[in-house]
Amino acid sequence: MSSHFVGRQKELEKFRQNIKSKKPTIYRIVGKPGIGKSSLIDQFRAICKSENYPNTYISFDTDSHFSDGIILLKDLVGRSSCCFGEIKDGKLQDDSAPWWSDFVSAVTETKFGKVADGTLKSAIALYKKIEKKDKQNIIEDATKTPELFLLNLLSTVGEKKPVIFIDAYEHLFNEEIFKIESFLDLQRSTICEYEKKEYKLLHYIDRLIDFLQSKGWHVVVTGRVMREEKKADKLEPFSDDDILSFASNYNELHKYITNTSSDAKLKQRKEDEDKVLKILKKLSFGG
Repeated sequence: MSSHFVGRQKELEKFRQNIKSKKPTIYRIVGKPGIGKSSLIDQFRAICKSENYPNTYISFDTDSHFSDGIILLKDLVGRSSCCFGEIKDGKLQDDSAPWWSDFVSAVTETKFGKVADGTLKSAIALYKKIEKKDKQNIIEDATKTPELFLLNLLSTVGEKKPVIFIDAYEHLFNEEIFKIESFLDLQRSTICEYEKKEYKLLHYIDRLIDFLQSKGWHVVVTGRVMREEKKADKLEPFSDDDILSFASNYNELHKYITNTSSDAKLKQRKEDEDKVLKILKKLSFGG
């Protein structure tokens, strides 16, 4: 984790407890803009990395553009960490696979010739676990129904108790902008591919969350607002002590706060405006 991250011990501890749970969990966190929701996700992901928990991440900020289901799923599997491994001595390894995003592109473009043989064997081994099909049939599945293929690949990771992080959930409520076209029929209990339809991205993501949870995935969702907000944890502002502790890690700020008592309020400091502005920028905490 970042050596400059301070506070949020309650949230960090709850996350650790969640990922150790044998049952899939969902952790909803709401908070005001700039309070540090995205930075907290960064810390959660750092915990996953240090403790070898498979995970993936997606953010729906204002620059996000997921107009097609295959684009969204490719993004999810392309960002997967420690989810897929190489074949070694006939066994699937659990370490992170940097080839994965290249393989996803090759699958959906039906250009298997550009993919290393070990890569293809790894993906086929994963798919065999759930479909019990041979190589040729798997290639046909990947080319004919790529969305379902990628979704099934994600489902195979469920036994490793992976985590999906979803940030900036509040933007999904803008239903005029956030729509998605998909071949997946999300209205059925069993997801299949049919004709392409347009969905509200909010409903698509909620159904995807339900599906992944049913396959063993843990879920972390952050946003300014969200559904079932009563079940969400509210992220509180940082205390003055936390802010001063963070600021002391920076040389240009350390001198400024030297000899300042821990409960001093920054706004009461009578310093020049340039120094105050520099402190406030440094103390955005990535929010």
